[in-house]
Amino acid sequence: MKPMAQYFTAAIAMMIAISTAHAGSPQPCEVVYGLVRDAYGFPYAADVEIALHHGAVECDRHRVTGIMPGGSNFRLQLEMDSGGTPYAPYAVQLGDAITVSVTAGGTVQPLVSGGSLSAGPSGATLRLDLVTGRDADGDGLSDAWEEQLIAQSGGRLTTIEEVLPDADFDNDGLTNLEEFHAGTFAFLATDLLQVDQLTAVAGNRLKLSFLTSSQISYRLVATENLQAPSWHPLAFAVDTTGPLQYQEMVGDGSYQTLYIDQDESTRFIRIATQQP
Repeated sequence: MKPMAQYFTAAIAMMIAISTAHAGSPQPCEVVYGLVRDAYGFPYAADVEIALHHGAVECDRHRVTGIMPGGSNFRLQLEMDSGGTPYAPYAVQLGDAITVSVTAGGTVQPLVSGGSLSAGPSGATLRLDLVTGRDADGDGLSDAWEEQLIAQSGGRLTTIEEVLPDADFDNDGLTNLEEFHAGTFAFLATDLLQVDQLTAVAGNRLKLSFLTSSQISYRLVATENLQAPSWHPLAFAVDTTGPLQYQEMVGDGSYQTLYIDQDESTRFIRIATQQP
């Protein structure tokens, strides 16, 4: 007969083997980041929290404090697990269903889009842009924004179904959806994203000025061919002698001035905002 101590040792070894076989281990996190906007298309700057949930468990939460580099205002992490029994309640595995919540003013907001995702591979990065509000016709424009356009349409629009994302209500060259993301009014032809001044200055540079919208992130892009354009980032400076950098600037509702190098080759330049 085996000593009792040997039975205990064997039982403990078996328990360790079973535990090892079924327990997961930590893996590199998946990073989820993006821009969350209100129902009128303006990015939130404060007093808003974004959270990721796996079932009833909260995986991570971020409180918005302003626009971050890259034109985002939130960054979250999903703690990834290798498989088997998760090493922690908040850990998730590849393919797990994740829900997203946005809380503003102490109330969880409905989302026009982006309310769910699947956990990706460990170490992955996912951009997820969100818009709060309701979207009864499912066209990507919030009902509140569409109702504002209807109210200013002079009777030309009467229902939200008549407000089309690809239409250009004020004929200023920007679609309704582009105006929504640019923070401009789709019922004012004079309110659009455009260069208002382009002049040569010292140091072989060009100065360009344009009217910004609050909390909207802008960058410059360029192409050499408008027939088959391939837009690429364009470096700029924020003063006449500053270094040229590939960067983004955040609007404050006033005119902003940027500086670029004059180029001998023909080049077409435009101002771009972050699109989902």
